[in-house]
Amino acid sequence: MAGSRPGAVVDVAGTTDVLTRVIASPDERPEAAVLNPYLVPTCGRAAGQLG
Repeated sequence: MAGSRPGAVVDVAGTTDVLTRVIASPDERPEAAVLNPYLVPTCGRAAGQLG
């Protein structure tokens, strides 16, 4: 889990690197990002590949 506070940013390294930011609501998702569910019910996460 990346954290429970909106604004936290995590780089998940693996087969493809993904940068993830915890957001307070789906309305905060940048246009090019994918919206994913999150373990904290009041948050979501916006994610996208690096490169």
